[in-house]
Amino acid sequence: MKSLQALFGGTFDPVHYGHLKPVETLANLIGLTRVTIIPNNVPPHRPQPEANSVQRKHMLELAIADKPLFTLDERELKRNAPLTLRKH
Repeated sequence: MKSLQALFGGTFDPVHYGHLKPVETLANLIGLTRVTIIPNNVPPHRPQPEANSVQRKHMLELAIADKPLFTLDERELKRNAPLTLRKH
């Protein structure tokens, strides 16, 4: 059986049901088996978040603790610059 996975990036300042519930609904509709949440440290499109990266990581961990669909990827939280592709 094939697994269908998705990536979900954002600032998550703070994470809320408006982030998670639509993704859970989509997962049920199309059969996603995993959604990897990738919070960024330095958002490329807005000012720095109110909560720091450690606080946002902790909020995400609490929000997805009982949701096996979600995993957390911390690599962008460890960067000091935006990780964005741009066309020049």
